[in-house]
Amino acid sequence: MLTPKQKLFVQEYLLDQNAAAAARRAGYSSKNSDKIGHQLLGKTRVSEEIKFAMKNRVDQIDLKSETILKAVVSIAFFDISSVITINDDNQLKILSFNKMDKNSQTAIKSISQGKHGLNIQFHDKLEALKLLGEHFGMWTKSKQSLHEEQSKNRLLAIERLQKYLQVRLGQSETK
Repeated sequence: MLTPKQKLFVQEYLLDQNAAAAARRAGYSSKNSDKIGHQLLGKTRVSEEIKFAMKNRVDQIDLKSETILKAVVSIAFFDISSVITINDDNQLKILSFNKMDKNSQTAIKSISQGKHGLNIQFHDKLEALKLLGEHFGMWTKSKQSLHEEQSKNRLLAIERLQKYLQVRLGQSETK
């Protein structure tokens, strides 16, 4: 069972996930709030309550990693030609928003009225591709391949050292 102050800390922590600020807002000493916040996070009951509350938040909005992944995929593989066409007079024609498929709508960051017509900004495709690559571990080398690379580098260094020593020792024998 949490104390009323600990319950308030949990509520405050959920706002910005800043333990020191949450401790201050919950009424703990400002002077030691960083230490107190860290200590509170270390308490099993407090950390369990935070995990429970975070899970409830995710469940309430039905947020799943699959949903986020689908949105990132939509952005990463968005094809602008699915919403914009260029006619024979080199004028852009934009598909009506409600006629766009859900993936195209997801790729749009903002739409605003500008001086010369509509301004449409799309989410950063390269950033979405980077996120996908990170998610699937495409940018990290496996431990085995890192070990193999390090072994190759060591062997090359040993070979260079041997050649160097042969040259140096060969020169001193001829003197």
